[in-house]
Amino acid sequence: MGVYAAEIGYHTGSPLPGYPSGVAFFSSGAFVTGGTDTPPHTAFLPRITQPALLRRDVFDGGVCGASRVAYGELLLANPDGALDALLSWKIPGYSVTIRYGEPGTAYPSAWTTVLSGVSSGLTVGWKTLGIKLRDPHQTLDMPLQTVTYAGTNSGGSGIEGTADDLKGQAKPLLYGRVLNISPPCVNTSKLIYQVNDGAAVVSAVYDKGIALTAGTACTSQADMEATVPSAGTYRVWASGGCFRLGSTPAGTITVDAAQTASTGDRSAAKLLNAIALKAGVASGSISSSDVTALHTANSAELGLWLMTGDTDTAKTAMDAIAVSVGAWYGFDAAGTLRMRQMVAPSGSPVMELTATNIIGTPELRAIGAASGGAFYTDVKCSYAKNWTVQGESDVAGAVTAARRAWLREEWRMKRPTVVVSDPGYRPELLYEFTGLFLSESDANTEALRRYTLLYGRHDTLVVAASASASVALDLGDVVQVTLPRFGYDAGVLFVVIGMQYDLRRNRIELTLWR
Repeated sequence: MGVYAAEIGYHTGSPLPGYPSGVAFFSSGAFVTGGTDTPPHTAFLPRITQPALLRRDVFDGGVCGASRVAYGELLLANPDGALDALLSWKIPGYSVTIRYGEPGTAYPSAWTTVLSGVSSGLTVGWKTLGIKLRDPHQTLDMPLQTVTYAGTNSGGSGIEGTADDLKGQAKPLLYGRVLNISPPCVNTSKLIYQVNDGAAVVSAVYDKGIALTAGTACTSQADMEATVPSAGTYRVWASGGCFRLGSTPAGTITVDAAQTASTGDRSAAKLLNAIALKAGVASGSISSSDVTALHTANSAELGLWLMTGDTDTAKTAMDAIAVSVGAWYGFDAAGTLRMRQMVAPSGSPVMELTATNIIGTPELRAIGAASGGAFYTDVKCSYAKNWTVQGESDVAGAVTAARRAWLREEWRMKRPTVVVSDPGYRPELLYEFTGLFLSESDANTEALRRYTLLYGRHDTLVVAASASASVALDLGDVVQVTLPRFGYDAGVLFVVIGMQYDLRRNRIELTLWR
C-alpha cells in the first residue's frame, strides 16, 4: 500500500544568506528510506493525517489565461505535543514537497511528486499542526517592473528624468511589437524619449501623426546626448531603448517599436517565457518543451507595452498574451511553469475511466462551452491595438484620412464568416476575446480556430477517482471516459481542466472537457 511522504524545510536560526536550513520528514504510514535512497536511512515520522487539499483549474467556459490554484493544509497529528518544537522554527517561506509511492521502492526517483511548493505559515490545534501552503502563482502576482526613474538628470544630461517629472515612476517595458505608444520624455532639455527599459527597435516616430525621418543610429548614450539630430528627424540608441528628436514636437510623440528585431521572438510562447523570467521564475523551472510546442501551435506576432508599474503584474501581462492565442499557463505539481494552447482532446489517453474505477456518480454539468451550458454561435476578435488614441485636435492636417480613422480607434475588430450548421438556433451567442495580434490574418485564424473549438456540444464532466491511481495526471492531459450514458458507450476523449485533491480520503475529483 502506498504512503504519502512530506519533506518540510525549516530554519532554527536567523535566515542569513547561505545559512543551512534543515528538513523535517513526515509520512502517512511507517516509512524508512534505504541505504541508496536520498536521503539514506531516514525515518519519516508517521504523523500525516491530511497530505493536502488542493484545487487547480483552467479553461472555464472558453476563458484562458492563468490556471487557478487553491491550496489547503498539510495536517500533522500532534496529540502528544511532540511537534510543538516546530512552533519556534522558521517554516514560512521554506520548501514543502509531498510525494506518493510504495515503501521499499527507490526514494525519491520511483515516487510521484504530488506537490512542490512553499509554506506560508502554521495553524495550531490541540491535537494537530497544520502547514499552510502558498500558491506558486503569488510569484507572478507582484509588480513586474520594479526599476524606476531616479530623477538624477543634471545640467541637461542624463536619461533618468528629474525630481519634478519622472522620479519614482516605473520605466516602460516592451514585449513583442507595438503600434503608436507614447513613451516618456526622459530628458526634456535634449528631447530624449525611452520606449523600453532595455533594448528596442524603433521603426517609426510620429509627431501629431506625421512620420518623422530617421537619422543615423546612435552608438551610445554619450553619442545620443552629444549629437543633435537634424530638424524633423530622430536618432535611435537601440541598446538603451531610447531616441532623440531634432526639434521641438508640435504635439504628441508616438512610436512604433519592437523589443527585438526577430519576429520569431514575438510569439505568445516566447513572450510568456520572457515575462516569467523577468518575474523571477528560474529558467530551469519553465518547461522548455511547452514553450516550443506553444510557439509551434501559434507563432503569430504579438505586442504588449507596460507603463503603469504597480498595477502591471506578471500575471496580468501573461494573461493578456495567453488569452490572445487561447492558451493557459500555470505551475504543475513539481513547481514547473507549464503553458499549453487549449485544443480539442486527441491522441492516446493517459488514463481510462470506466464504471469500475470511477468513484460515485459522474456529473454532466454542461453540454455547451458558454455560461450555463449554452452554445456559442459566433466569434469576434479585437486586434491591432492603437496604444495612443488620438482625436482630431491631436492630429496634424497633413495626416491621411485612413490614418486619422486608424488613430481614432483603440482596436480593430475581426468577425470572421462562420458556418452555423443550425442557423435556426437563436438567440445568437457571441464569443468575444481580445488578441494582441498585429495582423488581421493572424486574428482571423485564431478566431476561426476558437470558434471551431467552442461551437456546438462540449461536455463538462465531473468524476471522482482514486488519488493514488490518478496521482500522475496533470492539467491538460487527455483521458478516455467509457460509460453506458451520455453517448460515451464507445469511449470519449476528454481534456483534464480541473483537479481537486482530497488525499486524506485518497480521492481526486476531475473536471473534464471535450
